[in-house]
Amino acid sequence: MFPFNLAGPHFLIFYTALGLALIVLNWQYLRRHTKPSGADHTKAFFNAPYSLAFLNRGADHCLSICAFNLIDRGLMTANAADRVSSQALHTKQVSHPLEHALIQYAATNTKALFAAKRDNKVKAALNAIHTTLCDDGLLTRRTFFPAIKLISLGILGLVTAIKIAVALSHGHNNIQLLILLAIIFLLVLIFIPAPRLTADGEDTLSLMRGLLAQLQGRMQELKPGGFTQEASLAAALFGLGGLSREHFPYLGLITPPVAVSSAASSDSGSSSSCSSCSSSDSSSCGGGGCGGCGS
Repeated sequence: MFPFNLAGPHFLIFYTALGLALIVLNWQYLRRHTKPSGADHTKAFFNAPYSLAFLNRGADHCLSICAFNLIDRGLMTANAADRVSSQALHTKQVSHPLEHALIQYAATNTKALFAAKRDNKVKAALNAIHTTLCDDGLLTRRTFFPAIKLISLGILGLVTAIKIAVALSHGHNNIQLLILLAIIFLLVLIFIPAPRLTADGEDTLSLMRGLLAQLQGRMQELKPGGFTQEASLAAALFGLGGLSREHFPYLGLITPPVAVSSAASSDSGSSSSCSSCSSSDSSSCGGGGCGGCGS
């Protein structure tokens, strides 16, 4: 019965097309799995620069904005690139859990700012922010595993199992390439990442950028002193780079490390890996290996 009565090479073409179609379907679904609720989440962020920073760029940016706010208020010192220090007595002057945890972390000695994510108290404060953003429907939960993934995995697994059973029943044992393709497609389907932001999260950031557009235009004019949250809000949404280095000379010391090059290397590595796999598959197909799906 079709497609299981197809010859080896033809079935591999069908199987590859099926696997790619399921991957594309999952990718598209994961990027559109939520619809905007229409709820206005912007009001809460005007007094929550750390939550805004976390929503915008993640934990490193959140830590960076927290350190910026504390330094601006004279409660922390930036000693060198990614190195901060503070004093335990400053905890009495803050109320936010992340500020409290970060001051305690930096109070014992000069510490690496972005290594603070491994400190239990800092990690707990960051997780609390993340949980709140997930509960508000702005970030995708880490455990998100939609039904479409289970259905796709089931379809691919069933097709693979039936074809292997048909091949073995006809005395064909050359099913190695089919098994290899199955493993690749199943792993890709399992590990396709969900988007970090939900539709509401994207809309909220877009609305905040519109509402704070005038503040963005004044970022170079903002002065230190921590008298208002304008600088923290602007930096949380538009980045520390928009502020004046003359007014805030320590900005370069607390800016999160750029991960572009490493991401590029990773992408390049993935590409080469994929190329190697393709080459490997092609060489396997050589010398009659195209019958590697059991026909």
